[in-house]
Amino acid sequence: MTRKTKISILIITIYFISFFLFELFIGTARILEYAEECVEKDIFNVLAPLVTPIEAGIWYFICVSIVAIICKFIKQIDKSYKYIIYSFPLITFIFSIPVGLLATYFATFFGWFGL
Repeated sequence: MTRKTKISILIITIYFISFFLFELFIGTARILEYAEECVEKDIFNVLAPLVTPIEAGIWYFICVSIVAIICKFIKQIDKSYKYIIYSFPLITFIFSIPVGLLATYFATFFGWFGL
C-alpha cells in the first residue's frame, strides 16, 4: 500500500471512531434523561430512543461541516484527502441513525449509562 492510501484509511478510520464515540457519549448517554423528561411532562414518545442519537447526529454533522469548510481553505492538504473530508457531512447525514442505534446496542450490551 502506498503512503497516500494508508493516510486515507487512517482519516476514514478516525472519522468513524469519532462518530461512534460522539453518538455513544452524546446521544446514548442522554436516552434515559430524555425518557424521564417525557414521563415528567406526560408525553408518550415511542421514538424516545431515536431522538437523542438523531440530536447527536445533527451536532456531529455541524462539527464535521465546519471541519470540511476549514479544510477548503487550507492549501497544504492534498486534494484526495480533501475529497474524503468533504464527503463526511453526507456520510454523517446518512448514517446518523444506524450509528446511533449501534452505539445504543453497544452501551446496552455493556450496561453503560444505566441501559
